Amino acid sequence: LMIMYKGLLVGSIGILTLGSPDRASEIGYWLAENVQGRGIATRACRTLLDYAFGSRGMNRLQIRAAVDNTRSRAIPEHLRFTVEGVQRQAKLLNDDFQDLAVYSMLAAEWQLKRV
Repeated sequence: LMIMYKGLLVGSIGILTLGSPDRASEIGYWLAENVQGRGIATRACRTLLDYAFGSRGMNRLQIRAAVDNTRSRAIPEHLRFTVEGVQRQAKLLNDDFQDLAVYSMLAAEWQLKRV
């Protein structure tokens, strides 16, 4: 899905395997650097969580972000996801293996933690 801000396309967000029989999936997002830090991705993620848990009956969603990417990690932290741990060298980026922080949210938690 496209993320729009002031009429401009500034990023994208999506859920992998929305039709999973386990009702578990992962959210991924990207936002242009010049609009980061304004809560845009957090609002988009909140909307997607409402849709996934409410309309689609998902039970578990996770977000993975590079350990050093503080802006990307701020989104699940602000939305009160649970930190599950770190996947060591789980992502190859520019010929360098990155550790990924793993966050999760369950449907029952979303109803309680909603901000």
